[in-house]
Amino acid sequence: MATNGKLAKTRTAKSAATLKVRVDLAPDLKTKVQPGDSVFIFARATSGPPAPLAAKRLTVADLPATVELGDGDAMMPQLKLSNFPEVQLVARISRAGQPTAGEWIGRSQPLASSTTAPQQLTIDSPDK
Repeated sequence: MATNGKLAKTRTAKSAATLKVRVDLAPDLKTKVQPGDSVFIFARATSGPPAPLAAKRLTVADLPATVELGDGDAMMPQLKLSNFPEVQLVARISRAGQPTAGEWIGRSQPLASSTTAPQQLTIDSPDK
């Protein structure tokens, strides 16, 4: 019986997605942001609901930072990172502390949710 339990745990661990992301700020933006500005780092499905699948909140003072986004960071239990084959990583700076709108943003190219290599994300564009 113990063997069955171990197999189940192994399968669960393999199906759980975790993305490692290093987030930094473009050099020309460092004078345009404030240390207390909120930074939202999230993954969303490239084909699916617009809601973030996993998210973390930091401040500009924390940058550069490396975070892990995974199923444990799911915003809703039914929308887990591992349920979607392809995701986009996004980092947004919001002076007002709102995750849906801000002043600056950085986006990755679409990538597999099963990606294990650390990703680099630079906040470098106006959030329009």
